[in-house]
Amino acid sequence: MAQHHLRTSLLGALLCALLSPVLTASEPQLAFADPTRADALMQHDGYLHIIAFYCANCPTARSRVSGMMKEMHDIIEAEQLPAVIILITPDRDPKYLRTFAQDNNLHGALFAQDQTNALNIGLQNIWQMRPGFKGQRLRPNPTPENLVSYVAKQDTHYRFPVEGLQHERAKELWWMVERGMPEAIATLAEASTRRNPLQEDAKRIREVVEPFYRQREAALVAAEPSMDTIEGLEALLEEAQALGMDDAQQRLRALLRERSLRDELTARQAYQRIHSELLGSNNRRQREQAPAAFAQLAERFPDTTYGRKAAAKK
Repeated sequence: MAQHHLRTSLLGALLCALLSPVLTASEPQLAFADPTRADALMQHDGYLHIIAFYCANCPTARSRVSGMMKEMHDIIEAEQLPAVIILITPDRDPKYLRTFAQDNNLHGALFAQDQTNALNIGLQNIWQMRPGFKGQRLRPNPTPENLVSYVAKQDTHYRFPVEGLQHERAKELWWMVERGMPEAIATLAEASTRRNPLQEDAKRIREVVEPFYRQREAALVAAEPSMDTIEGLEALLEEAQALGMDDAQQRLRALLRERSLRDELTARQAYQRIHSELLGSNNRRQREQAPAAFAQLAERFPDTTYGRKAAAKK
């Protein structure tokens, strides 16, 4: 999975609103463990967001993740609540966090690395919790004991509300789609087109879900050539290609051949190589070479999306 930073403005605005009293000079720069899913969930303003910045090097903070936050995660999943837990640390990279989520059965949460450590999280500041809804800070913080009623007090709503599903497995399928789980759309597409006990329920889910993706496809196909458009199309196809996104595929192929975007694409490739081969290396000397490599990239491609990202890292 290619690493990229969350593009949606909703989470950025939410974090600024919730964290403005404690932010340092920089804003959080979040690299998500599952960026496609983060994009999908954070585009939706109907969820209650339970955000926690934590020090992954501190046993106490880690115990809160595996204890209290895991309890709330499990309640959200069991009760199918319109809420999402977002766990952010400066201390671990997205690859590590992806494995951590799988190993600890926190599949429904979003994990991210804050690469600027905007809250100065460390051993002297191990935990900052900020629940919010539509950009407003909520007080007090939720607990496992009051989470269901806490969510019910807000005007939350699902991404894809579907009533009257008959089969339990269909309800599980709907929840997978609702939460943007990997392969959920592919599973839905297959269940809605092949004869099986879930087919009628799957068709009902698809009737609600597909227009959302068609609207996204149309907007991206019509958008101006840019790196944001390319990455938006890539994210859409990664998530929903099984619905037959032919226009999106054609537009992406055309943009990848667009001469005006050649520098943008070259800069992205270089940026990703620096991340994977230097910054993500187990060799200390190679990691120490990353700032100079980012500086060279920023100097060579100053007017590109990834040149500017490199400039922020040098």
